[in-house]
Amino acid sequence: MSALRVTAAVLVVTVVTIVSMVAVAPAAFADEVSPQRHTLAVAANTQGLRFYKSGQLPRAALRFRDATLLDPDYVLAHYNLACMASRLRDVTTVVAELAWLRASSDPLAAAKLDKARSDEDLDFASSLPTVRAMLGLPPIDPRAPMAWLAERRGVWSVELPTAECATRTYSFAFAASGTLSLTVREGCRGGAVRAHTFRGRARADGDSVHVTVDGWPLWPDGVTLTFVACPGLGDAPGACFSLATDDAEIGPFHRGVPGTSPMTARLHASAR
Repeated sequence: MSALRVTAAVLVVTVVTIVSMVAVAPAAFADEVSPQRHTLAVAANTQGLRFYKSGQLPRAALRFRDATLLDPDYVLAHYNLACMASRLRDVTTVVAELAWLRASSDPLAAAKLDKARSDEDLDFASSLPTVRAMLGLPPIDPRAPMAWLAERRGVWSVELPTAECATRTYSFAFAASGTLSLTVREGCRGGAVRAHTFRGRARADGDSVHVTVDGWPLWPDGVTLTFVACPGLGDAPGACFSLATDDAEIGPFHRGVPGTSPMTARLHASAR
């Protein structure tokens, strides 16, 4: 065999060996992260925070992921990525990152998991049975709908943009007492986004929850709240809810603040 062929064969074996090692045990190299590489990870995480604060959630998620790739043991980056994934309805990433934090022996990871039990950025993910189990939260109790609605900050939202109104969201904030506020945000025909807040009440009656809103002439009588599964989340039947009358329906509302995500009007029931 020629020297050239021997060299090529050795190169192939070496590459295959390296790829196999990375595929089988990527964590084995975590303790070899250089100070320079960690510095780059910190910079990526910091830039992600800037994007987050300016409302650029997809870009923030990308930078947080970059930080975890640069330094696989970087707890803050893993936690921040879980938060952004929840805001963006990326359930797979949320579960993976929270599982990583649970498996970590770093005390900071345990502290972040404790924070996750009430962090508003994880409101959406907190309605998923898998996430609730990881965070030590009790399962959904359909016999106590008001407690479920008011859990955490009690915020539930739906994004329903239209051709004329690029921004059109409805956000409820429920209290365990049954009082609520509804904030409507609309930005239509290129104008500024305007917000209006109304007060109301939710009342449980057997298996049904009736919702009334005061001071808004458009609010119909006889609105019933029904818990449903969010689009694509068949294993979480109470993660969303819809509001309906005899001839109209709006929703599903998901837990958490409004956001830009695949869960837009195209995946929601139409608002008639």
